[in-house]
Amino acid sequence: MITMPEGLDPADIISQDQKKWQELVEKAKSILDFYFETTFSRFDSKTPQGKKEISKILLPVIKRIPNKIEQSFWIQQLSKKLEVKEEDILAELNKTKVEESEIEVSENPLPQKSRKERLEERLMILLLKSPKNFSQISEKDFGFFSPQSSKIISYLQKEVNHLEKIKPPEELANLINYLLLKSEVEEIEEKDLEKELKICLKEIKTLEIKDKLKKISKDLKKAEEEKNSSKIQKLIEEFSFYSKSLPNS
Repeated sequence: MITMPEGLDPADIISQDQKKWQELVEKAKSILDFYFETTFSRFDSKTPQGKKEISKILLPVIKRIPNKIEQSFWIQQLSKKLEVKEEDILAELNKTKVEESEIEVSENPLPQKSRKERLEERLMILLLKSPKNFSQISEKDFGFFSPQSSKIISYLQKEVNHLEKIKPPEELANLINYLLLKSEVEEIEEKDLEKELKICLKEIKTLEIKDKLKKISKDLKKAEEEKNSSKIQKLIEEFSFYSKSLPNS
C-alpha cells in the first residue's frame, strides 16, 4: 500500500517528479501493516472494548493467511500490540470465522479479461516503459484495437511525444493512471521490450482477424441458406482478404 500526498494521484507525481514517486514506492507498506495501522488508529488498544474491536477486525484477516509461518508472525505482532498472551490470541483465532471480517468482498466478482484485453493492456504498459516504441504503432494498427485501447494509445502517443498537451478523456483517467503506475513499478529488461511489444501486437492482430473470419463464416452460412449469390461472393472475397492478412507464424 502506497500512501499518496493529499490531492495527488500516481500520474501527477510520476509526471512531476519520478524520484519522489520512487521514494513513495520504497516507503510502501504491506497490506497487513496497513490493516494493523488503520485498525489500531481507530480504537483504544488499552481498553478491553478497544482490544475486542481490534481483534474482531484483524483476526479474520490473519486467519486468511495461508502460510503458517507468516501467520505466526502476525499473531505475535497482535499479541505484543494488544499486550495479551499469544495463547489467548490463538484461542480466539480458532473460534474466528473469516466471514466476520470487515473486508468487503463483492458478491459479483469482476469479469475476467479476455486474452485480447490482457494483450492490449500489456502492449500499453510496454509502450509506456519505452516511449520510443510508440513509433512501432502505425495508423492502420488502430483498427485492431478495441475502441477504448485505441483512445488510450492515441492519447499516450500525443502525450509522450509532446505533440499535444491535453487532458486524458475523463472516463479513461483512472485506467490511464493504473497503466502509468504499472509501467513505473514493473521491471522489464530494456532489450526485451521491443521484442515483447512486437509479439503482443502480432497476437492482437491475429485474434482480431480470427474474430472477423469467424463472423464472416457465420454470415456466409446465412447467405448460403438464403441463396443470396451476390452477398456470398462479397463475403468470400472478404474472407480471402482477411485470411491473407493473418500475420505469419
